[in-house]
Amino acid sequence: MTTAKDIQTVKISKITKHPNAHKLKICSVETLEGTLEVVCGASNAVEGMLTILAPCGSTTPTGREIILSQLRGVDSHGMLCSPTDLGVSTEKGLVNLPPETPIGLKLSELSVSALSSTPWFQFKKIDQHFSDSEGRIHILSTEDAKPAKDWSLISETYWDAGQYRYRHYL
Repeated sequence: MTTAKDIQTVKISKITKHPNAHKLKICSVETLEGTLEVVCGASNAVEGMLTILAPCGSTTPTGREIILSQLRGVDSHGMLCSPTDLGVSTEKGLVNLPPETPIGLKLSELSVSALSSTPWFQFKKIDQHFSDSEGRIHILSTEDAKPAKDWSLISETYWDAGQYRYRHYL
């Protein structure tokens, strides 16, 4: 069970226009504890999207403390997060999680490769590149064994409609 201070997976169930700002939206998000209203400015926010919520009382991995805020007259009960907010990459837009992701998972329960605003889960993963503690690079195909515990993921290669796509991590 998650607590109010856990950064967790949520589902955007409804989006309405902000009455006092044309670039902001009011997102109703489903959590294990109920529905919350969060003001959001991300252009990729859509109804039905699974994403990450930093609720009031939490602190993001980048050190931002989340408090109840009022944005242009509307209360926001947390912050929907981008990969940048989570310290994963410099991508803009909300994290876009695969459709099978359960609501209420803690951030610590998610793989860093799931934390992207690009829906990588729609593409075929070809390989992953890791760095070990001595700075050597290891390339593993998706069929290879798991990386060693001390290896850090640095990039991945995907195949999408006749072209390669590359994803880099911080």
